[in-house]
Order: sequence, then C-alpha cells, then structure tokens
Amino acid sequence: MSPDFTKPTPLSRAFVMSVPESSGVYSLLDDRGAVLFIGVAASGRLRQRIHSHLDRRDIPEAAAFCFKPVAAESDAEREQEDLILQYMPRYNSQAR
Repeated sequence: MSPDFTKPTPLSRAFVMSVPESSGVYSLLDDRGAVLFIGVAASGRLRQRIHSHLDRRDIPEAAAFCFKPVAAESDAEREQEDLILQYMPRYNSQAR
C-alpha cells in the first residue's frame, strides 16, 4: 500500500525535470504501489534527490514516487522515521 501523503506520480526523466525544488519527505514505489524507499529532501533538493536515484538506478524497481512538502527539516526527518516504521521499506537499511 502506498503512502497517503500524495498521489503517486510515474517516475520519468521528463517528469523529474518538472519537479519543484522543495523540501520534504518522498517515497519511491514499485509498479504495484508498494513502498520501496522513504527519503528526505532537505534544503529544497527534491529534484536532485529523485534525479540521483534515476541516474544511479540504485532502486531498479522504482516506478513512481510520492512527496509531502514540509516546512522544517526536523519535521521532515520525524515524518520519515514515522513512515519507515509504518511501511518498513525494503531499501531503508535503518528499518531492519
């Protein structure tokens, strides 16, 4: 089941270029909507974080992503921790 914080958006290079430079929590999902990874984009670096996942292909199953803007970096980290505990994503090592 995918996170409720936004509607999943298909992951593509063209789409990544249109992603705003925001701060917040994001998740990468597989084609069935299962959460694979939950990360934090701090200091307005969402586009860069998503782009680096695409370039490295470190999560090859990633087909979509969700994002929740957060005002403060500490709020984003707390939100990330809560979501990791809830979804236990496969690619978040601290969840193991």
